[in-house]
Amino acid sequence: MRETAHKDTAGAEGGFRNVKPGQKSGTMQSSALYAEGDSYDTLFDAWANGTELDLLFSDDVAGNKKLVTKGYITQLDKTADDNENVTYSVSWDMSQLPTRVVNA
Repeated sequence: MRETAHKDTAGAEGGFRNVKPGQKSGTMQSSALYAEGDSYDTLFDAWANGTELDLLFSDDVAGNKKLVTKGYITQLDKTADDNENVTYSVSWDMSQLPTRVVNA
């Protein structure tokens, strides 16, 4: 989730942009070690086809809260630095308001 103020657009609001309730957006990011197979292929296909995905961010600890929403992949990167593990990262734009739900 992001709010942006820029030093060159201060204006009468002192650098803050005017926002109204309902004008919300959110992004989520994740990264992992790369392994050939279904997980990466599913993300790649969803990115390539513009498929909306169910998103769940959780630590799976009972009693803690998880974030549940839907979104579209906006960026999918794969990195292979010299003599390092291959990793990938993915960014999503949320397409619905997220909810917080207690882990069972």
